[in-house]
Amino acid sequence: MARIQFKTSFGGKVRKNCGPKQGFEAGSRYWPSRLAVYGLALCVFAVAAPLALAQNEQTILLKLGRVKLRDEVRIPASEAGVLITYSVREGSRVSEGDVLAVIDDREAQARLKIAQYALAAAAKRALNTIEEEFASKSAEVAKVDWEKAVKANLRKKDAVPEIEVMQKYLAYQRARLQTEKAQKDQELAKLDARTKKAELDAAQLAIEWRTIRAPFAGEVVASYHQEKEWVNPGDPILKLVRFDKLYVEDTVDSKVHNRDELVGCDVVVEVTRARGKKISVAGTVVYVEQSMQLDGGLNVRAEVENTVVNDSWLIQPGMSATMTLHLGTNRQRDATPSPQAGLTRRRGN
Repeated sequence: MARIQFKTSFGGKVRKNCGPKQGFEAGSRYWPSRLAVYGLALCVFAVAAPLALAQNEQTILLKLGRVKLRDEVRIPASEAGVLITYSVREGSRVSEGDVLAVIDDREAQARLKIAQYALAAAAKRALNTIEEEFASKSAEVAKVDWEKAVKANLRKKDAVPEIEVMQKYLAYQRARLQTEKAQKDQELAKLDARTKKAELDAAQLAIEWRTIRAPFAGEVVASYHQEKEWVNPGDPILKLVRFDKLYVEDTVDSKVHNRDELVGCDVVVEVTRARGKKISVAGTVVYVEQSMQLDGGLNVRAEVENTVVNDSWLIQPGMSATMTLHLGTNRQRDATPSPQAGLTRRRGN
């Protein structure tokens, strides 16, 4: 059998059998074995896997984003009167439901006491059954008296005068009707108690109407009145802003991406603070406008959480921001935008 040897570019030797057995000769100085082939296959897989992953999870980088307020409200006076309590000032942080101010409610407090007493009296009348019980007993006695007179005349004619029998029957009927009247009066007393309860609720509402409460957790950024000043209905008392949740807005080219691809996607927002320090926060796309802009862009709004560091909010409205959208992440959950996601809430005047 002939044997041919030649040198490879790697410095090894390849033995080629010219007979029925052909193949590579094992050895460190010859062409790589099957193990080298497997290694080459693993390298190809390692390169291809990230490419496949990148195709499944695309990202959009938006560089012209702007941080905006989510909730901003001018809280107005609901009634005319003097501010007898004004417990906040600019910079005050409040929780939802905290009392911010109270308009003079002394008259409303007096009406509340009257309503409380009236309800207590009406409730006692509604539960009082004495009239009904007395009328019922009177009817029983009157009936027995009338029946005795009738039986006496059956035993002996004219034992009881006919007019007296009629009077006894009339007394019985009057007592029976008084029983029915007592029952009707008790029903009316129950309705009256409900009326007094409604008046009590109205009195409590009048007091609550004069109590100004925070509609959400936020920070007072402007104050338009002071304690002991007179206010009219609709006059703005203060301005409350929410900083713990903010919006970041930018536009996406509608020729490249559809609206349904964007709503609910995860985003990463990056802002730059003083001295070039960059911070990143995660968020979610909560709203994409249905209407396109003149340049074909879709306005995208993401919501992010904000935190306090050294008594200051980490992200301030008005900051420039870059926003990275991770397409496809909205399919992993039911992305339902919040009711206020379509429009920043601005209440009051």
